[in-house]
Amino acid sequence: MANSFQLLSAHTRRQLKEAEHTEARSRLTLVLDQILIVSQLQTGLSIAEGGDLQGYLEGAERLWRKIALAHDVEIGVRRGRLTGLSDACAGNIALILQEAVTNCIEHAFPDGLRGEVEVEVDVPPEGNGLLRVTDNGIGMSGEPGAQGKNGCTIIRTLASDIGGQVRWSAHDGGGTVLVVDFPHGPNVRPGRRED
Repeated sequence: MANSFQLLSAHTRRQLKEAEHTEARSRLTLVLDQILIVSQLQTGLSIAEGGDLQGYLEGAERLWRKIALAHDVEIGVRRGRLTGLSDACAGNIALILQEAVTNCIEHAFPDGLRGEVEVEVDVPPEGNGLLRVTDNGIGMSGEPGAQGKNGCTIIRTLASDIGGQVRWSAHDGGGTVLVVDFPHGPNVRPGRRED
């Protein structure tokens, strides 16, 4: 993946140098910025897959804010305790967050609608971990989290792989709330359910 992003960056930089019109240069600069942000998010996922969810969240929050700024969306991240996560669990939680936050930015605020996304992660020493993503956008059409929506299916699969439970609900005053409740610890491996 890193090599692919480097190739895209190099190609875009070359196009930027050759662009003759101001608007073309401006748009290519935006594309290059987005490529670099996605590349950094991908690097952050490898940090999470190494068990460092705290490190992942610190980098991801900064990058999510950059992406969201272009859409007039504000992002807040609240980190509770982040203890005892297996590498597999931390990696899946990071992937769920990536999918959920991206979906909020892309779908919850159409036509320049301004809004907020709040991310909360808490992994106490005892009991299950909790991940919550709340937006105050337009809400999901139909039943929140209904089958057949690609993002919902991905989130459900990633949560199930670590024994987690997923719920979507309408947010008071508009928007959607995603909650993932998941076991954690050294015994949690992908595809393994702890009851």
